[in-house]
Amino acid sequence: MGKWELPEFFVDNFDDVELGYYEFVLAQAEKRLNETVRAGEGLTEKAFKLAGVTITVLTGCVIYLFSFWGTNPGWDAAVILETLACLACITLLTWPRGTYRTYVSGTSPKMLLDPFFFENAATSEATKKNVILNECIEYQDRIEENNCKNKHRASYTDAVLVLLTLSPLLLAVGHGIAFLGIALYN
Repeated sequence: MGKWELPEFFVDNFDDVELGYYEFVLAQAEKRLNETVRAGEGLTEKAFKLAGVTITVLTGCVIYLFSFWGTNPGWDAAVILETLACLACITLLTWPRGTYRTYVSGTSPKMLLDPFFFENAATSEATKKNVILNECIEYQDRIEENNCKNKHRASYTDAVLVLLTLSPLLLAVGHGIAFLGIALYN
């Protein structure tokens, strides 16, 4: 995904567009960026809750495997399937590690105090417009990056949610496979 560029209209009509409009656009961009950050935080919270449920189920499976292994072949197979599902869930929750970093609003003074903004502006209002437009471009890039990361993370947490929802079915299938195997063996 390439860097978003200012529409040509605003380049051609820089002096004609009111400073207030640019300030409004910047305020809206900041709101949108903050919303993408909140969405990412919500996904992180959801992932932590799913991880807690998954770890609890996995702990129960491990306890069963170490305490009751061999006492009921039907449950042994079911618990092995459930353990594998839990390990898959934990993998899915931790896999998109790079997507947990989100871009927030604001820009470092180092970037804002660039002489470029002043050298290319005839008035202080033009300087303000330059800074605001630059900030709008930066915000748009951050918004797009956060949206992309949030979408990626949501797909992983959704997959985990499906796996956890299917857990009872996995136990039943594992139990059924074991009993079928026992019946065919005997």
